[in-house]
Amino acid sequence: CPAVSAPSLLPAAPRVLRCRFRALPPEGGAAPGPPPLLSPPVVPSRPRGRDHPHRATMDKVVLMLLVLLSLLVLFLLLLAAFARAPIFGSCVAALCYLLLHFVSDERSGVHRAQEFENRFWTAFACLCSTAALFAADSPLAFGLWSPSCGFLAVLASGAAMHCYDRIRHRAAIGRSV
Repeated sequence: CPAVSAPSLLPAAPRVLRCRFRALPPEGGAAPGPPPLLSPPVVPSRPRGRDHPHRATMDKVVLMLLVLLSLLVLFLLLLAAFARAPIFGSCVAALCYLLLHFVSDERSGVHRAQEFENRFWTAFACLCSTAALFAADSPLAFGLWSPSCGFLAVLASGAAMHCYDRIRHRAAIGRSV
């Protein structure tokens, strides 16, 4: 490539190397005019976002890792609860199992009517408050020292859950109409 000086108004302009290559003539004749400069090859960009072919696989892997990590943390918390408070920990584990079964099985008879679901949530609130207030190693076990206050607190939590679930259901019906 011959060195060609670039036109400039400055007296000492740097010399620029320009290389020209011959382009292949189009079919049927010679290329008119001077041969064009070659441009660098166009590299196709990698697909990003939703178009990426491995994105779905990566999302599944990340999701599975998050699920496994959360299960490990839950298991460690359960072990810590059993070490600190075995009776309360077993009550909470049984209630978590009951809740998981309720949420995961929508074909059961509990989900056939809203009133059945309301009864479930009322009973669940009563069981949670009973475990919290009457388990011997519970941090809130004031039902052991005052059983009448504990019983009233259990009834109050069940009634509060019953009213809350009915209000929430009525609001959902009002929004859909």
